[in-house]
Amino acid sequence: MGHKWTDKECIVVCEVFKRDFVDSSSSLVNAISSIMKECPDLENGSVRMKISNTVQLCKEFSIRHTCQISTLKNYSQQHLKAFKKVFEI
Repeated sequence: MGHKWTDKECIVVCEVFKRDFVDSSSSLVNAISSIMKECPDLENGSVRMKISNTVQLCKEFSIRHTCQISTLKNYSQQHLKAFKKVFEI
């Protein structure tokens, strides 16, 4: 129903994560917040809402899986697929 994320958009997101996510769980939230600046294609109300909702999800996720997201630093197609699944694409 909502915005269908393209591979390009997901890769941009992954790049942001790869660059910004170090060890603190708050970096995860900051990375998501910076997606809007990184990818002009995401200037879209429903996507903005999706990202906003995802911030909460990521806060919970990062608390449960503290710093276990290092896979995003060297992501592969498999990681990208998993990432898309998280965003329900």
